[in-house]
Amino acid sequence: MSSAPSSPPVVKRKTSLATRTMVGVVSLVAVVLVALAATTYVIAGRVVDSELEDNLEQVWQRTNGFLVEEKPETNAPPVDPDDFDDLFDDDDVITPTPTGPVDPMDRDPLETPGLPIGTIVYLVGEDSVQSGIVNSEGTTEELDDDDAETIKAAVSGGNSRTDRSGHTFTRLDLAGAEYLVQFNTLNAPGETEVSGSDSTTLVTAIPATDANQTKSNLLVIEATGAAIALVIVGFGVWWWVRRSMLPLGNVSGVAARVSRVPMESGAVDLTRYRVPNDLAQPTDEVGDVGFALNQLIDSVDSALAERTASENQLRQFVADASHELRTPLAAVRGYSEMMVLTEPLTENGRALLGRVQTQSERMSELVEQLLFLARMDAAEAQAHSQLQTEPAQVSQVDLGELLMDAVSDAHAAGRDHHWEVQVPDEPVSITSENPEQLSRLMTNLLSNARKHTPEGTNVSTKLLSEEGQAVLTIADDGPGIAPELVTKVFDRFVRGSDARAPSEGSTGLGLSIARSVAEAHGGSITVDSAPGSTVFTVKLPLA
Repeated sequence: MSSAPSSPPVVKRKTSLATRTMVGVVSLVAVVLVALAATTYVIAGRVVDSELEDNLEQVWQRTNGFLVEEKPETNAPPVDPDDFDDLFDDDDVITPTPTGPVDPMDRDPLETPGLPIGTIVYLVGEDSVQSGIVNSEGTTEELDDDDAETIKAAVSGGNSRTDRSGHTFTRLDLAGAEYLVQFNTLNAPGETEVSGSDSTTLVTAIPATDANQTKSNLLVIEATGAAIALVIVGFGVWWWVRRSMLPLGNVSGVAARVSRVPMESGAVDLTRYRVPNDLAQPTDEVGDVGFALNQLIDSVDSALAERTASENQLRQFVADASHELRTPLAAVRGYSEMMVLTEPLTENGRALLGRVQTQSERMSELVEQLLFLARMDAAEAQAHSQLQTEPAQVSQVDLGELLMDAVSDAHAAGRDHHWEVQVPDEPVSITSENPEQLSRLMTNLLSNARKHTPEGTNVSTKLLSEEGQAVLTIADDGPGIAPELVTKVFDRFVRGSDARAPSEGSTGLGLSIARSVAEAHGGSITVDSAPGSTVFTVKLPLA
């Protein structure tokens, strides 16, 4: 009987393919959205800044026009003084109309019509400075000294940018906010002569708060939209990938079920584990995998069927040969015994005939063991193939009674050993279809301890109930089992050192029979061996 395959090593499970695909797609979409949002933000920011500069340009031009506006001249013909009485009353005050060059410092730049709230004007002439700010009520007030110094420093050579029209722009922190500032020398329209215009600098500034807020709002909107888009894309991709991979999961489930089939024993039918036909059409990747898996299942099923047929033939041959050998072996033993009793033999003849009897007994034991294993294998194959036509007859067996009988027989066969047995007062019962198999299990284990240990060895046997199981231990203080044999001591025809006497040689089947009996009853058998201590432990489920 082949040993069960060892469990595969535990490997940390990787993230599912659906999750990895979703993460990859979401990451790619996130990169695209970030790039798009950054591009949109930059372009929109430039548009907003351009509009702010255009507004400031209008404010500067309006203020410049107001300061350099030409004063009207009087072109009417001279009036005769005698006619003054007819034109004016005695109480009227006549103010002559001024004429001549325009002096911008004579006007207050904050009186420029249409200045927006928050506008700052700073006018620097040859000998004087005029400055102020339009407050939230639409009236003007003086500019803070610190703000005036900041503007003065910027005009003197701060960081600035000049556009194509020659106007200089910069950004300054004024009046507790960020301002866009424009400054340039006054421009005189037409033929108007402006006094000191080459040395007079007009500075206008409007708050950039609204523009900055617009860009901030745009950034928030883009970030929120991108986050919502990523969530929608993530859930959408996850749903779609999961839906698309359901067929692959079904194919994987078939492979997992096939891997759990106990193929090492009995007749196995794998055709019922095949992938459904709709998932095994080689039209896409899933169909290719399903088709290949079905071919593999068919191939393995065919190989298992051939193996089962070959094993059945071999099992039947062993059973038939063992059964047929029993009769001639019994005849050999019978005739040899008759010769000892009826024929006059020399001493040497009696010794030779005694050897014949001994070897025939050993061969009979081997034949009986082979026949027993053949029957056990047949019963196991029948159980796996579910061919039983009627329920087996089971009965409760007290292991304590069987153990006492087995130890008594072992003591009679090996009086040079020291035998100990411990059995609980309460019965330790299990269910069994064939109690004789349990007796053979105990007999084989005790015989193994007797044959492979020297005289005077202590062999202790103990039976107890533990956690719903009957636990039987057989321990000896002999030389132990060689380390290279411990893992395969239950395999068939595996033999350790020779027995103490040539007449008690080992067939290599006793422990294999013990394991077959234990497993047939739903239990297990293990061994733990070291020099000076060998312990066989049998565990069987209680009734």
